[in-house]
Amino acid sequence: MNLDLHYLKTFYHLCLTHNYTETAKKLHVTQSAVSHAIKKLETISNVKLIEKNKSRFTLTEYGELVFRTCEDIFSTISQTEEILSHKQFNQKISIDIGAPIEFGNTILIDSIQPFLSEHPLYNINIKLHHELFEKLLKNEVDLIIDCKPHYHPSTESVFLCDEAYSVVSTPEYARAYNLKDIRNLSEVAILSLDERGEWWEKFFDAVSDRIHINLNQIMTINHIRGLINAAMNGMGVTLVPRYTILEPLAAGTLVELFTDTTIREDKFQVFIKTEKRKMEKNQRLIDYFQSYFSTHHLHSAGPN
Repeated sequence: MNLDLHYLKTFYHLCLTHNYTETAKKLHVTQSAVSHAIKKLETISNVKLIEKNKSRFTLTEYGELVFRTCEDIFSTISQTEEILSHKQFNQKISIDIGAPIEFGNTILIDSIQPFLSEHPLYNINIKLHHELFEKLLKNEVDLIIDCKPHYHPSTESVFLCDEAYSVVSTPEYARAYNLKDIRNLSEVAILSLDERGEWWEKFFDAVSDRIHINLNQIMTINHIRGLINAAMNGMGVTLVPRYTILEPLAAGTLVELFTDTTIREDKFQVFIKTEKRKMEKNQRLIDYFQSYFSTHHLHSAGPN
């Protein structure tokens, strides 16, 4: 059997996009050319790779196996091309990182500078977004750092650090509504990322065995920085990652409430495809992140 690398490449990108039109655009060919390449690959191999389904894109068992093999093949080719380009044209070694917007702005951009100083041949591109895992699966980034759990057979994760949360308001707001008493939260404006207050579930999990609280006033602001700014302007009480408010806490602009309540922590992890972790450039960066975050705790230390 003589497999055409072009057919495999077309199949590989189709598996990433799950869309014939998007694949055609990415490869600068027509949609019919994509369909033809897939049909030829199935004919040559005498194996059905894709289940025809109008509602969704589905790989057969053999299709999954071929896709995993293609990931190894094209990851190796990409790494080889990068090495050759670096040697021949002195091009920088590029890594694309995905991260949540607030974490990226507050922590990641500051933490990456020591790595770049130590490795001047590296070029880091940072993509800040709320929905990261799909970008990883589609190879739009090399790795992501996220506090959401993600699971996929083609990926693995590396723990970096815990993410602690705090309930905060201005000192004046806390005094006015006697917020030493948790029950008084039912009488104040709750600043939340969502209109139902589901953002606050991690706090209620911590106090549910002691007291029931009804949220009667919820103001929705769909960004962490917006929640912080609203709280600093005396508009209510909010729940945010502690690392995002270290400066206003130190300045006394905001105060932590209910500090005897331990709020469930999320975990920041690196997520990366298994074949991409084999690449030296990515493993070097992961090693750096592990070392950095083992000494820079998000609970108590701001960006350096």
